Amino acid sequence: MIKKLILPIACFSFYACATGTIFLSIIKNKSDATFKYFGDDEEQGAFLLTPHSTKNSLENFTGINNKKTFALTCVKGGLPSVYMKKGIGEASRVCTAPTNISEYIEDWQDNPSAFDDQKRYTPFCAEGDAFIGLVIEPDGSTKIIPIQGVELFGHNEESEALA
Repeated sequence: MIKKLILPIACFSFYACATGTIFLSIIKNKSDATFKYFGDDEEQGAFLLTPHSTKNSLENFTGINNKKTFALTCVKGGLPSVYMKKGIGEASRVCTAPTNISEYIEDWQDNPSAFDDQKRYTPFCAEGDAFIGLVIEPDGSTKIIPIQGVELFGHNEESEALA
């Protein structure tokens, strides 16, 4: 009887156990604004993203998850701040084997506690750990782009060079 209860509790949700982590590995700022990431802990230190610059090689930087919202605050230039987190649950997208599970990223601007109708949702399929990039356009709009091990769907389907 006890064994029958342990298995459903341990794997109540296949998607929670089946996927790796999605990492933000590069941020390109094409705007005239300055952004600051204040960091989470000793592994994820603060940094300043100056106008027309790129922050890459973000090893040990941040995994985008559904427990904590990633926040990139605009400290100079009047553009909205950027927020991002992994959605809870599956997305309605079919992924091919061996992934089989589709998830999504939520991103939004300006208000850290925005309502769902003010967020943008990007479904993705990934096998194991995956890497994405964030591009801040001159007008302050943002774009999520695939870097490695991930396929994005929706408004960001096309990949672009970061050069």
